[in-house]
Amino acid sequence: MNRVNPVIVDTLLRSELQQRGINLAYNFRIGSANSDSLLFATDKRNVFENDNTYSTILFPKEIINDSGVLSITFPGKTRYLMQHMNFVLASSASLLIVMIGCFAFTILTIFRQKKISEMKTDFINNMTHEFKTPVATIMIASEALKDPELTEDKSRIQRLAGIIYDENVRLGNHIERVLNIARIDRGDLRLDFKPIEVNDLISAITDSMDLQFSKKDAKVTLELHALRSTVTGDELHLSNVIFNLIDNALKYSKDDPQITIVTGNVGKSLVIKVRDNGIGMNKDQLSKIFEQFYRIPTGNLHDVKGFGLGLSYVNNIIKRHQGSIRVKSEKDKGSEFEITLPLTQEK
Repeated sequence: MNRVNPVIVDTLLRSELQQRGINLAYNFRIGSANSDSLLFATDKRNVFENDNTYSTILFPKEIINDSGVLSITFPGKTRYLMQHMNFVLASSASLLIVMIGCFAFTILTIFRQKKISEMKTDFINNMTHEFKTPVATIMIASEALKDPELTEDKSRIQRLAGIIYDENVRLGNHIERVLNIARIDRGDLRLDFKPIEVNDLISAITDSMDLQFSKKDAKVTLELHALRSTVTGDELHLSNVIFNLIDNALKYSKDDPQITIVTGNVGKSLVIKVRDNGIGMNKDQLSKIFEQFYRIPTGNLHDVKGFGLGLSYVNNIIKRHQGSIRVKSEKDKGSEFEITLPLTQEK
């Protein structure tokens, strides 16, 4: 004990620990190396028997005298380490969450791209079929016109010419649909806004589709009750919107289609409803109908044609007119599309 001054040992320990950046509270003791005798201790409780205690021989070169042992313990070591590890643990947890999020996003992106790829493949197949049909019809009619025996049969020539014209118009409409969607995707679609009387527009469209209604024995009812039906919009594209909705009602109806077109006023808006008695849609289909390339599964109705672009186009055009569109449908009972457009403000 005479060889070691506890005060000096304490001072040296504190100085050395501070130099090494250790500012923890500590206890130390000085004991005999050859026996369990205790010479000095800052805390005489049994606090030196744990993993936080470090010991060293004081006089390692002593041969005759007891070399002595200095032990130091840090009671707050575990708490200190945990406090300083919180940042590391939080960083690791954050990094793990980010990695899980990236992995989940990657998986979702892969599935979404797979779905889009499948839909585009279906679209290409449908487009090929839709283009192939009128081209084949035009080719057949053109070859028939080359027959010398038809020269005298003017009525047949006129009928074949009419077929060529109708199929050419059909082909042009298909091309125009695809081009419109491409323009929308590029943000290159320009609208020519002017006042449009929607009641008159609907009447004109249904008159132009009279032949299609007759072919399918469709009953079309107009209930144009809107007292104010003038909106500011692009006549061509609004005509396409209404035509698409009526055309869908025809395509997705089984036998004897019944289509009702209603207009009315709600506040400062014009409401247009197109209702049918077709095959309808379930909730899953309703959530997807405005997606590009999506087509309603038609079961046994194999004659339903199209690209899956119509409702996507309709939705985009209505939004560009500051309007909204929603749909109500019940499987095997029909659907109702409701368009709301702001009325032209009277000066």
